[in-house]
Amino acid sequence: MAEQPPKKTVFEDYGIDPAISEIQNFKAEIVFELKKAEVPFPITSREQLMTVFPKGWSMHCSMKGQKIELHDYVSKMKADEFPIRTAGDVADKLASFCTM
Repeated sequence: MAEQPPKKTVFEDYGIDPAISEIQNFKAEIVFELKKAEVPFPITSREQLMTVFPKGWSMHCSMKGQKIELHDYVSKMKADEFPIRTAGDVADKLASFCTM
C-alpha cells in the first residue's frame, strides 16, 4: 500500500499561520459534529452541552498536537455564557480554550 501524503491544514496554501489554521479546523469539526447530531438550539446549560460532547470525546486543539477532551472545556464554561444560539457560537466558545 502506498504511503499517504501528510494531511494539509485547510488554510496552509494561503500562507495563514498554522496555529490559526488548526483552530479554524477545530471549529469546523465542532460545527460539523453538532450538525451531524442535529443538536437543537438554543443550548441553555453546560450540562446540556456535555451531553453533546460526553466524557471521552477528544479532538486536536493545540499546536503541540495534544488531544483534549471537549468535556473538560465545556466544564470550564460559565453559566452566563448560555444560552448558546448557534453551532458557530459553540465552536467559538470552545476554541477560546485552545492553546497556540
